[in-house]
Amino acid sequence: MASVALLITLCLVGAVGPASAVGASSADAQSATDGLNRTLDGVATLDATRVADGGLVLGGATDVVRGNASLTKLAADGSTAWTREFETANRSGIVAVEAGPDGSLYFLQFEYPQANRSAPARPSQYSLSLVRATADGTVTWRQPLDVSRSVAVSGGLAVTDTGPALVSRSPDGQGLELTEFEGDGTVAWNRTYDVRASPRSLTATDDGFLLVGSLGFSEPWVLRTDEDGTVQLNRSYETIGAEQVAGAVPVGDGFVFGGAYSADYGDRNPWAARVGADGVPRWSRVYPSSEAGRVQDVFGAGDGVTLVGNSDFQQDPASTFVGVGTDGTERYVEQVAGVTQPVVVPGSERQVTVVGWSGYPVRNGTVSTVVRDVTLPEGATGRALEPDARVVSGERYYRGQNLRVPVPKQLGETVELVRVPGEYDDFDPRVVRRIDSRPGLTVVESATLEAGQYYVRTTDGDPVLYVEGDAYRVDDREDALFEIDQQSLSVRNPPRVRRVAVDGAGDRPVPAFRDDREGAYVDRLAGETTATVTVESERSTFDLWVSGDRFAGERADGATLRAMFDSNDGFEGVETVGGTPAVRLSVTDEENLTIDVEDVEGGLYDLRFRATDTGDGGAAAETRVVVGPTDPRPVTVTLNRSSLTLPVEGRAVANVTVAGLDRGIGAMSMSALRVGAPAIDLSVDLPLNGSSAQSSAGWSDSYADADAQVFGADTANGTVTVGTLAATAQTDVIDPDGPATNTVRFQVDWIVDASGRPYTIPGGTNLSVTVENVEAATGGEETQGGVVRSGGSASGSVTVRDGRSD
Repeated sequence: MASVALLITLCLVGAVGPASAVGASSADAQSATDGLNRTLDGVATLDATRVADGGLVLGGATDVVRGNASLTKLAADGSTAWTREFETANRSGIVAVEAGPDGSLYFLQFEYPQANRSAPARPSQYSLSLVRATADGTVTWRQPLDVSRSVAVSGGLAVTDTGPALVSRSPDGQGLELTEFEGDGTVAWNRTYDVRASPRSLTATDDGFLLVGSLGFSEPWVLRTDEDGTVQLNRSYETIGAEQVAGAVPVGDGFVFGGAYSADYGDRNPWAARVGADGVPRWSRVYPSSEAGRVQDVFGAGDGVTLVGNSDFQQDPASTFVGVGTDGTERYVEQVAGVTQPVVVPGSERQVTVVGWSGYPVRNGTVSTVVRDVTLPEGATGRALEPDARVVSGERYYRGQNLRVPVPKQLGETVELVRVPGEYDDFDPRVVRRIDSRPGLTVVESATLEAGQYYVRTTDGDPVLYVEGDAYRVDDREDALFEIDQQSLSVRNPPRVRRVAVDGAGDRPVPAFRDDREGAYVDRLAGETTATVTVESERSTFDLWVSGDRFAGERADGATLRAMFDSNDGFEGVETVGGTPAVRLSVTDEENLTIDVEDVEGGLYDLRFRATDTGDGGAAAETRVVVGPTDPRPVTVTLNRSSLTLPVEGRAVANVTVAGLDRGIGAMSMSALRVGAPAIDLSVDLPLNGSSAQSSAGWSDSYADADAQVFGADTANGTVTVGTLAATAQTDVIDPDGPATNTVRFQVDWIVDASGRPYTIPGGTNLSVTVENVEAATGGEETQGGVVRSGGSASGSVTVRDGRSD
């Protein structure tokens, strides 16, 4: 199954006819090492399949920016048997490849028809073809597919003894269509299904097809058919919410779904849930012990399933396997370092082959493919849930806590957990879990349950009243209710202090907002040794785990975390949580924590705070600390203008340049502040070619600030123009009777180089800003102001010249 999502299109146009491979070429054979462990340079693999002789065929492109579609055959011993590159005038690639029953290959090839192959693509510009090739990669026919009926799935190709099958939008766009082809490319049959779902994977089963995806934003959905596409099951599961559904494996009379879950847009973790034939979940569980932010695939493994996770494009790429038993127990977590965007090809017994990228593509789109055999653990018994609390009627619990729900014999073998609608909810009471009395199944993980009121009832409808140690059937469900709430958790940095002119007077210190993305800079050359954060929650007392990652470095180890936090009264020690070192702290609803960095190696630390029992349910937060150097490593920061002048409804820009860089810039932050009138809006921009970037701005009549950060940059040494500071004057905000000139305080907050080492940061700069026709404004009355934030991946570069960004 392909692992890199791509907008593909799946509907027949034109006639079927023979075609030949374009630009087919042979590669020199490369010998394999003992056990399959290969790196193929200049190959961006998007999918892989095992063929009859035990070898692998990899489908992808020569690079991800300007490359041609390519197939690579690895023999069973890992050596390269052949490669085929399909040269086109346009950018192209292979997003799915499957082996046919007669030794043939079927694949989906996209092409992006634009003269500038590196230009941003629009979905409507993609074309797609279904292609058949012989066992040596020679194309025998190519079938164009209609771009107007798109499905956002790269796993939409399956192969049976008859031929390939594809899923697409129905002709009216309101449903889905499944089409199976003969081996010569003619249509065997197609079926239309009246369901507006988003499929994620199409699998050929022994008796038909299985389509898995989601309905709406979060409801898992399955469509099961027989061999000719007749529906056997078409169902969504509204009592399960998942951020991402990767697939499902048939188990017993139901399915185990796998994907990723995040509570209230918090941490994203691997997730699995089992549903029975009645559609009710038996269990739904989050597995935060792995580093996987996105689950690429789920496949059956012995008497359980395995979730295949991906670390995205982090500094240290890795793929993670989470083994899950059919009862939801976590059986193992295995990490494969140095592989991201994984495609997993099952092998014999416990062995699988992982195919993925070695890391983030370089600027020209080139990436290397890693192919590695992995043996999954054997005989793992699984880690059962340990209860955090026993359910008592009338009490309140927090999402993420593992709740013990006793099922004594007088209640029967099974009870039901029922959610009750609140005042503004529009649904009837509904069963969200079936809980069996068997050992290990009376603990319910609540992370994936919505906040609200619940009660337990017997299968014949009697509410169950729980008191300490006992359970009783009652008539009124109000007596049986208990509450599951969402624990809030925030980590707040104290305001940074900037010296800025206020109302035309001299400079004075002004506190400025600082969020968790900018973090705190500890200037050890100025004698600073600590940072302070405030942890806030509505929960009176609880425990936290705090772990840390270093930019361009490894995780913060136990000794580093101990040095940072052991001076706090609530420090309880260092533990290993899911393979990651973490300090354990006991805190209250508002706790000031000191982070001591006197003896810590300089660099950028991202600190992650998680409540020990409710972190899976959303009680998690992050902050950032940049520890300055102990030896001077100065850089200079300059603006190309000492003042800015702009008209009402105008904008003026100054370029920001950093000089003295001996190892370039890996990450940096800068900010600006304005106090008083005129009420100029501010923005800062860091258009460096980084892997991610973030920015925010807030404004009102009396105050404006802005900040921006970039990460994963790789600039030149020496002098670099890094970005811009901009001022804007809005007509309805500027007071026509007020002053025309104000002072803006600009500051580079911190810079670390490509290896994560910090530079010495100079002081800030004052910039005079004048609105030249202030009397033309129409504002003057107090405005509420606002905040704008943005962030995401950053690829490409921006040229800055003469105060303008192009």
